[in-house]
Amino acid sequence: MMKFKRYKNTSFRFTPLIPFVRGRVLDVCCVGMGANDIMGGHDFMHGKLKRIKPDIELYGMDIDKEGVEKLNQHGFKVIHQDVQKKFDLKMKFDTILCEEGIEHLDDLNSFLKNMHDHLKDDGLFLLTTPNIIGLHVFLGVLLHGQPRKNPYHTHYHTRDSIKYLLESNGFEILNIDWFSPTNLKATNFNARMNSWLTAILPHRWGKHIWVVARKKGNRKGYRGRSYQDIPWASTKTRVG
Repeated sequence: MMKFKRYKNTSFRFTPLIPFVRGRVLDVCCVGMGANDIMGGHDFMHGKLKRIKPDIELYGMDIDKEGVEKLNQHGFKVIHQDVQKKFDLKMKFDTILCEEGIEHLDDLNSFLKNMHDHLKDDGLFLLTTPNIIGLHVFLGVLLHGQPRKNPYHTHYHTRDSIKYLLESNGFEILNIDWFSPTNLKATNFNARMNSWLTAILPHRWGKHIWVVARKKGNRKGYRGRSYQDIPWASTKTRVG
């Protein structure tokens, strides 16, 4: 397992997984991240990927028809599709990623089958999701009597539950860990407290879970069983 790393002065929730992105990429649930608008804010991974990884062939997919149309008007290649319904894009991908999207879905088995069917044999499935036992949940209960609620989330995960879910749907975990983006310039009291405490508490209190997975039984493309054996994953990739 990768030693936990705290990424300071970034609110980009996909930071740990950027080095694993390559080739033809499908970014699912890509509309409106971070600022409650179509193009998103600091967490608009789809736009950042296009700048950080200019050599990739980037596609998006989302159920938000209006959002898809607007992104395409800005030069993106986004497909209007419910990721939980069966579909066939007539192509497969080197990388499929889902950043803070799986917790918005209802039919997880159908979603993961679609991802599995569209992933190349030597491809990687990357995702992040909120950590239900993270520090932010504890602080919400401590300070407000309940954790912060997102009305669009249908479920939450621990590291063990997301591992079980993926392994039950044909994936093999290469790496799974916790991640806490920290913003040392935050002016919001809760955000500042979270950043301070993140620096000293065990990493299992991280706000997000991040996963690198592949299809079960496939060794094509590289040797070994761990993410360190993936030749194109440079940890020196610049993010920001």
